[in-house]
Amino acid sequence: MASILGTVPIHKNHNLLAKDVLAGKLVLFYFSAYWCPPCRRFSKILKKFYIECRLLRPDVEVVFVSSDRSEQEMREYLSIQAEWYYLPFGHSSIPDLSRRFEVGGIPCVVVVSPSGDVISTKGRHEIEFNGETSE
Repeated sequence: MASILGTVPIHKNHNLLAKDVLAGKLVLFYFSAYWCPPCRRFSKILKKFYIECRLLRPDVEVVFVSSDRSEQEMREYLSIQAEWYYLPFGHSSIPDLSRRFEVGGIPCVVVVSPSGDVISTKGRHEIEFNGETSE
């Protein structure tokens, strides 16, 4: 996971380094935005999935990658989501992640193994329709 985010700061309750908190974790990168109605609808599904999943797999984390138009909009959106990690608004790593994972639209969930391998780029579909990921 360090190869993907390395020293990028991520937030939850504190300002932490991704390499420190995501090591050994199965990570769901959630590309989304408040202005996107399908994103807001899917966020409710993902929140429920995340809470249930963490009971069985405490090594699962979600990292929210915002496409919001302002930091205020992003913070408003975060307030209705689960306690996920998130990248700082407008961080330079966001376009890089979108390219790396070939994100073509939002909402999008990319599932990444603890070693940094992409397990699925169709996490949204798998969660929404099956309630599970590939692993």
